[in-house]
Amino acid sequence: MNRISNFCLATWVVFVWFAVPTVAFDEQDTKSIDAYIAHQARQERGEEYKQTREVASGDVHLGAPEIVVLYTIEGQNGTNRNLQYLAVFARRNGSWSRPRALRSAEKDSDTCT
Repeated sequence: MNRISNFCLATWVVFVWFAVPTVAFDEQDTKSIDAYIAHQARQERGEEYKQTREVASGDVHLGAPEIVVLYTIEGQNGTNRNLQYLAVFARRNGSWSRPRALRSAEKDSDTCT
């Protein structure tokens, strides 16, 4: 992604974080998020770098609470590569819908830039 896209993404995350009313989520919601990210990490043959996970909750679409998660999966296939994703979990009929994940950044620590 280019710098403008990264700036737009960061601006949106800040907006969601500070401007949108907070929606409460519980331990079961956290387990659902953990399971989704763990499944994606297994598919990529990597693992989540959990220390960098950021979570914001709110009501972006009127009447439909969402949780926005920014997370990193690293070590794909034994490399030093890491990919950062932004996923939106929306509550529908009492449970979280399958999130839509957007790959927001990529870094390969094996290369010098």
